[in-house]
Amino acid sequence: MDNSNIKTQQTISLAGYSEGAQISLTMHQLLEEHGITSVQKSIVADGVFLKNKWVNQLLVSNPTVEELNYFLKLIESYKSIYPNLPETWYHYLKDQYAEMIENGSAINSLPLSQMELNELFESNFIDGIMNGKDHDFIDALEMNDVEPWETKSPVFLFYYDEDQSNVIAQAKTFEMSFEKISTSIQFQLSSNNLPENPVLPFAIEVLK
Repeated sequence: MDNSNIKTQQTISLAGYSEGAQISLTMHQLLEEHGITSVQKSIVADGVFLKNKWVNQLLVSNPTVEELNYFLKLIESYKSIYPNLPETWYHYLKDQYAEMIENGSAINSLPLSQMELNELFESNFIDGIMNGKDHDFIDALEMNDVEPWETKSPVFLFYYDEDQSNVIAQAKTFEMSFEKISTSIQFQLSSNNLPENPVLPFAIEVLK
């Protein structure tokens, strides 16, 4: 903001959707810890804040195409960030799907509809997470969890009532994790879901 000559009144608000939700809350916490500026409020939507818990739930359920896409993109991000994680997709996926991505196919192009987890993922990868032996990947997940912290600035968690039930359940668990500290955190469900553009109703809510 200084480099771009953006002036503030020393108070900002933060808003983020999906992965941006996690980034916003992490930024909120860091700004307060370092006393850089005051955060008036954070408004976030559809965030998965407890990554380790979410992945473990996904691996024992029948995930939707959207959830599988999200998980694959999460893997794609982590393996490019954390040097301890194998870079090749053959570590994570069955050969035919690993080959597709290695050869340039987009994750969204994989035929994920009605696919069983054991058809898509390498069993050693799933087993390593479930039995706690894949320490590198589990550590990466835990590093991306958002821990509750004490703040006087309100935090709003915004979700749609048609969201995946496990995502909503996790959001409520995340809200409850703040009960031990005096943080004003509010969980809100909305029916104003637009499947073709889920960010728009959230953007309108932020402006309100």
